[in-house]
Amino acid sequence: MDPVMIITGLLLAYLAWSWFLTRKRKDYAALYYRLPEAFVNITIDDMPSEYVDEFLRVLARYPVKALFFVNGSHCRAEGDDVKKILSAGHTIGNHSFTHYFFYPVSHDMIMADLERNEALLHAFGVEAPPVRTPHGYHTVSLLKTLQQRRTPFCHWDYMLWDFLPLPLFLLRQGVIRFLKKGGGILCMHGRKRSVTVLAFLLDMLYPEMKQQEEG
Repeated sequence: MDPVMIITGLLLAYLAWSWFLTRKRKDYAALYYRLPEAFVNITIDDMPSEYVDEFLRVLARYPVKALFFVNGSHCRAEGDDVKKILSAGHTIGNHSFTHYFFYPVSHDMIMADLERNEALLHAFGVEAPPVRTPHGYHTVSLLKTLQQRRTPFCHWDYMLWDFLPLPLFLLRQGVIRFLKKGGGILCMHGRKRSVTVLAFLLDMLYPEMKQQEEG
């Protein structure tokens, strides 16, 4: 079979599945995590990364708190980085222990991975962390299970493609478009380039803070 036809078929199937899921998500509106009311809510995936201190330094310059989605496999044994994020007043979420690509994995394996990470976060002092699964995975069966467990789920309104080697000016343009469309929940990742874009975003949201620093 023609590879182009296979890829096209898979893409159409994915789009159809996404459309169906978007309709079904309305049935679970009460499940979605309620972030504080703000023009922009900053969420950062794949944490803690080696740049956690840089993220915290940038955030500390502004009157804003972020939601850090943590993978247990990234954590130090005593959870020092997680505790550092908490002590700075930010929130911790469950991003799975392993960060597997969940789409071909069984439901039971997915839940076991999420529960393993939740138990670790509890040990670090995190209570009732909201879930965001890797790669945006959220099927109806997952939402049903989370609803039964009374575990809130947090998606995003705009994902920054900072996990790809894109030029910084393209990432900045993406942030500007996101703001022009009305903001919402921003999904970033724990990369070096993300720290730079975060500072750019916060300078736009809080220009008076930047002026004070420059003054």
